Amino acid sequence: MDTNLVQQVTIVGGGTAGWLTAAILNAKLNPPRAPRRVEIVLIESPTIPTVGVGEGTLPAMGQVLRDIGVDEREFMKACNASFKYGVRFEGWNRDEQGRECSFMHPFASPGILDDVGAINYFLAFGPQPGRARRDVADSLCLGPEFIALHRAPRPFGAAQYGHIDGARYSYHFDAGKLAVFMRDFAVKRGVIHLLDDVDDATLDENGHIKELRLRRTGVRPVELVVDCTGFQGLLLGKVLNEPFVPYANHLLCDRAIPIQIPHAEGAPLKTCTTATAMSAGWIWKVPLYSRIGTGYVFSSQFR
Repeated sequence: MDTNLVQQVTIVGGGTAGWLTAAILNAKLNPPRAPRRVEIVLIESPTIPTVGVGEGTLPAMGQVLRDIGVDEREFMKACNASFKYGVRFEGWNRDEQGRECSFMHPFASPGILDDVGAINYFLAFGPQPGRARRDVADSLCLGPEFIALHRAPRPFGAAQYGHIDGARYSYHFDAGKLAVFMRDFAVKRGVIHLLDDVDDATLDENGHIKELRLRRTGVRPVELVVDCTGFQGLLLGKVLNEPFVPYANHLLCDRAIPIQIPHAEGAPLKTCTTATAMSAGWIWKVPLYSRIGTGYVFSSQFR
């Protein structure tokens, strides 16, 4: 056996980031009939709660779940998930008369006709009759039509993760429930779960982390460590002293007020995220199966 090969990976921090990392590494490093097994260990604090934000995803999420072997139906049921065809931006621009206008960012591309991108036809001839003049997606993509008609991306009985051509999708989901779902999924497939707090770490002569000091179980040797402690930056910031690089001059929004509200009784489930422009940021609206996740992202320089 090559002694230079990594034998163990330790992930510090749970939540969505930690458990997705554990499941992905386990699937990639320990496929069926692999000649050797890499031990995947996740250390999760029993005293720090999971941050339940990040309820909307991009289409790559479906590919990740499929690659690691997640049953899409079980994922959607366990995480109160719903389909998402894109993001609708309300009031982010104005027309020539000064009226607020909106547009759709779909996940599916407009496509090509006779080797010419469909956007060129839109620029040459304008929108379809009755469609929003500025919204390219409304004229050229299926996503807005699926959203308006409250349609799923495929018929009942079709294969998981499949979709009708032009109806590319992702998900809205409960981030807290996803962390629990991925934890159970990863542990069932061999990931070792340790409940403990990491208080400190020891570096070797090369500046690499060689030991973790755990509050309950003492010193634990490690080989390769992944920091999934979020805002804490427990290992990257406090142990390895990696500098924090601020982007405040470019990303002005630095505050968020999350709120959970019920669906309006009898209202159909929207299949897109909505971002509504405000004077100092925007309001997001994420329709999960069980509720709506909403709130205000804003800049504290202006509010």
